[in-house]
Amino acid sequence: MALDHETVHGGKSSATIRCRNKHCGEFGNIVQTVKSDEYQGRRIRLSAWVKGNQAGHVGLWMRVDGAHSEVLAFDNMQRRGKEGTFDWRLQEIVLDVEPSGVVIHFGIILEGGIDDVTLAPVEGKVRTTNMMHEPSPPRGDPDAVRRMYNRATLRPVTPDFEQPLE
Repeated sequence: MALDHETVHGGKSSATIRCRNKHCGEFGNIVQTVKSDEYQGRRIRLSAWVKGNQAGHVGLWMRVDGAHSEVLAFDNMQRRGKEGTFDWRLQEIVLDVEPSGVVIHFGIILEGGIDDVTLAPVEGKVRTTNMMHEPSPPRGDPDAVRRMYNRATLRPVTPDFEQPLE
């Protein structure tokens, strides 16, 4: 995973994931976690420009977690992602952030590039892409979620990848 200053959609850089071998046996992902505070009770859209480089499934993903690590909403573009080599294309995920949502995780899966990421509220009439029919049962430690929340930012960091990745 690195910043790419040659292959960009906008600005001076994008982020990229590359396999060390000719064929990726596993997937890689770039992920960020933000606090859900500003989005609770709202529908949000994650959008980003992605580019595939001889890859398997390339797609965005987003998950909303509750206080006990229960998954409240999730989409990994499993049926909508793209494979192979392709030029920049806009991908989007739309999920509801329940009032009980604590953190939102999002990113890109597998080998490719990502640039110009936005995470913003949308009107309720925009169709959700949630792959879940109901939230998952609690599956974690509330203290772990609290620690994750305390480390998370309010908004995405370097969504245009013009700053160094941490």
